[in-house]
Amino acid sequence: LTMKGFNLPRISKGEKHIMWWGGLKGGLAIAIVLSIPDEMTGKSLLIDLTLGVVMFTLMVNAPTIRPLINRLGINRMDDQEMEEWKQGINMARENGGRILDRFLNAGVISRSTHHRVGQQVKKTLQAPQSGHVHNQDIRHAKLQLLRIELAELYKLYQGGVIQQYIFLDLKGELQRKREHVISGIRSDRTIRARKANIFLRLEDALVGFLRERDITAGLLARYQNVRLSNHLVKDVARILMTRAALEHLPSMDFLNKKEQEEIRESYEQRLSMFRRNINETRQDFPDFYQRFEGRLSFQAALAGALSQTADEKEHGIIGAKAYANIERTIKQELSRLPSIAAPVAELGKNDLIGIVPLFKDLPDEVLNKIADEAHVVTFLIDDTVIGEGDHGDALYIVVRGELGVYRQGEEEREEHLATLGPGDFLGETALLGESIRSASVRALRESTLLRVTSKTVMELADQYPVIAERLERERTARIRSE
Repeated sequence: LTMKGFNLPRISKGEKHIMWWGGLKGGLAIAIVLSIPDEMTGKSLLIDLTLGVVMFTLMVNAPTIRPLINRLGINRMDDQEMEEWKQGINMARENGGRILDRFLNAGVISRSTHHRVGQQVKKTLQAPQSGHVHNQDIRHAKLQLLRIELAELYKLYQGGVIQQYIFLDLKGELQRKREHVISGIRSDRTIRARKANIFLRLEDALVGFLRERDITAGLLARYQNVRLSNHLVKDVARILMTRAALEHLPSMDFLNKKEQEEIRESYEQRLSMFRRNINETRQDFPDFYQRFEGRLSFQAALAGALSQTADEKEHGIIGAKAYANIERTIKQELSRLPSIAAPVAELGKNDLIGIVPLFKDLPDEVLNKIADEAHVVTFLIDDTVIGEGDHGDALYIVVRGELGVYRQGEEEREEHLATLGPGDFLGETALLGESIRSASVRALRESTLLRVTSKTVMELADQYPVIAERLERERTARIRSE
């Protein structure tokens, strides 16, 4: 259940047997049983049973774990693992040779010793003989580049540039890519692939819970603002990880020029996509992005400085008191960083609300009241704004971005009905008493919307007959069309 629920790498039956057989019992089990009160009936029996299990696992399980591994073939390497072994031992031998060269050039060892030890190193680190399959080189290169990306991700996390939530999300993304490379499955960015990510599933579930509830409209706006910042940080991290992989690619001399160019082109496409995502946010929300950019760079610089200082303390370059003062200064400065305010639409709420035919040409007094009750909400790429069949009572007006309207067709295939842009509105049937959404609407790019609830409109309809008349006219027209 855990493997399926969190989309973790598959575990074979043999590995499950080893995990169970390797569960040795020892000091903790004995400590627990000895903590039982003396007056409890059967304590001596429990002690005997516990000691018996402990002795069994130490005398039987422990010595037989290696034969069991051999019997189940856990330690046998497949073609891919053989190639990894070969590449790894070649790199180890080359690094050992470079160290000997440094010793020779520094005059630490003689030329004869350099030659003799060099031969011993080559003999010790001799590459294994295996049937070479050229496709294994490409697969090994992709796996090695994923390890480079993972190493860069760890640097970003340890340096304080990204938080643990983002680190775990991106780490899981790399693990899924690794599984796809090993199994030969092509990666994709469909809704099905999105559902494989436990973090995105949790985010979607929370957005779905908040979006159609009036009481949580303000909370949804703030939460989406946090998600927008996190997605920007992810794209920044992905760019740095991709660049690290591209910088390492030329050192893979076991690939020919054509293969290197194919892999390079794939990484360059990813790099362009991540940069395009950031540029779209920069264009759509210039003030927001400027605040985000300044905050992220300042936070990264201070976090990097703190990490370097901690490293110097660990190696004894600076003392504990000096480090404590530097740490306190940096942490105080980090705590003073202002939060990033939600993206603000350049168009006034009144102008946007006046676009909707239902509210067109209404007095400014009415538009002002509707605007006061409206909430600005940002939706990220692939976010569901409204879901077909959901209950809802709010009208949305598109300020920025692009939305797709879909309806469930035959054989569970989605039918694309329309594309909405700035000035368009959706969910107006909720104001006519229809609480069931007739179609799904998803964000095709980061989009800002104004949310107006039916409760707000109905309260104003009681005060202003013109709104009530238009609602009745729209309801009558809808009944006739149906």
